[in-house]
Amino acid sequence: MDEQKKKVLEFIRSQELGVISAVTPAGLPEAAVIGISEMDDLSLIFGTFNTYRKYKNIKANQNVAFVIGWGNATIQYEGVARELEGSEREEAKQIHTKKSPHSAKFGDLAEQHFFKVTPKWIRYTDYSRDSVYGDVFELKF
Repeated sequence: MDEQKKKVLEFIRSQELGVISAVTPAGLPEAAVIGISEMDDLSLIFGTFNTYRKYKNIKANQNVAFVIGWGNATIQYEGVARELEGSEREEAKQIHTKKSPHSAKFGDLAEQHFFKVTPKWIRYTDYSRDSVYGDVFELKF
């Protein structure tokens, strides 16, 4: 893994929350703060209830965007979400519960669903650096 991808992975590992943005079937924006987990390939994992807006929106349009991090360092992340089933769902649940133990109480509920988001574009920004422009780079997949 190259240095930029390592930097992104380290940063995501340090964050428990992110903001997910989706689009309603009517084309309107919707955003929510959610718990996020990561995989070594920079995919994101999250869980949501099938009664929530984001679930319905993602089922209609799998393209999503995230903002991860607050303050001087952030990640903008665009990708494609896919609902997980069977052994993939179980693996995602374990990964997510390990990072966010408080989420364990939701994992076995029938209305809880897990998604994996495959990245298409990531922009890392860290303005805490001495440089006027900070540390900014993009990854395309």
